[in-house]
Amino acid sequence: MATTTQILRGLEIIEKYEPGCDVSTHFNKIWAGRENLLFKMTECEAKLMVENGWFICPLFHTWCHHT
Repeated sequence: MATTTQILRGLEIIEKYEPGCDVSTHFNKIWAGRENLLFKMTECEAKLMVENGWFICPLFHTWCHHT
């Protein structure tokens, strides 16, 4: 199960590089931001994304988190 902290930390980083991006949810997943944001993030930010449970969804080419 995801915590609000995990979700918010990831969305804050995504918002920094893609302000106002669309967010989608379905059952137990949240999708936001494009996968190429990884190349704009600092190494620390990319590490925080992974530590907080975010990953790149290969099917939709976007960041994803299980809820």
